[in-house]
Amino acid sequence: MTSPHVNLIYSFTESIAQSSCYKKIVRLVSDDFCLAGLNKNGEIVYLQHYDFGSEALSMSEKVQAIKDVCDKAEFHADEEVFAYQAFANTQVPMHLYSAKVEEAGMRMLVPQVEDYTMVHQNVMEYNITNMAAWPKELWQAVNEYFPTASKQSQAEALIRKLYEQRQNVLIYITNNTVSILAKSKYQFLGMNTFAFTQVEDCCYYCMAFLRKMYENMSQVEPVLCGNYVSTSPVYELLKRYLPHLTDGKLSGSIEHSYRYYDITSY
Repeated sequence: MTSPHVNLIYSFTESIAQSSCYKKIVRLVSDDFCLAGLNKNGEIVYLQHYDFGSEALSMSEKVQAIKDVCDKAEFHADEEVFAYQAFANTQVPMHLYSAKVEEAGMRMLVPQVEDYTMVHQNVMEYNITNMAAWPKELWQAVNEYFPTASKQSQAEALIRKLYEQRQNVLIYITNNTVSILAKSKYQFLGMNTFAFTQVEDCCYYCMAFLRKMYENMSQVEPVLCGNYVSTSPVYELLKRYLPHLTDGKLSGSIEHSYRYYDITSY
């Protein structure tokens, strides 16, 4: 079967010693994906970002296209991660998680349970279990094309990033969705993801969520990351309502690195 055509948007490569240890991360969003290679220090040494073009592709066709790109990549890895930006996530205390809780969570998250697979993973930093609804077709394709890869949801990476940062709020924007995460010192308060079409809607969702989390909005110190630039309307509007807003940056000096702020947390 011929692999679907994809468009290369961005590429970055440092010299790669084949004998070195690397982690390979594949990250799938709804309309694009990236392939990253990390060195032992978690620094990006290889990065390719693609989109799927205008052709309507099934989940299995998208995974097939990603596999084709990975096969052509010029590096090998000791560890491989396939990460997916699942829109529907929920978190429960780790000690309360069970198969019955997972079933109830699935019915709460998606309208047609039979079309989804619940993927759960413990986030030890907060002693919680994140449950994410993956389309069943995607889950089966990932297991077929990436059988040895660790399967993770992007929400888990964002929760870990929230834990690592000093600020108490993380806002992640990509492909007309915004994820907002909040903490109080070392306690995880919650997370939600919203789809939006207008910049004003994105700002409204962020403010509504944060006002439920914090009694005093002056205590909110958010970090913004994802697919945006500091001159974009969404940044300017959020900055107006959230004066303590700061940009999320990678430690490395990679051009357009704002797109991959959370990539090393998998």
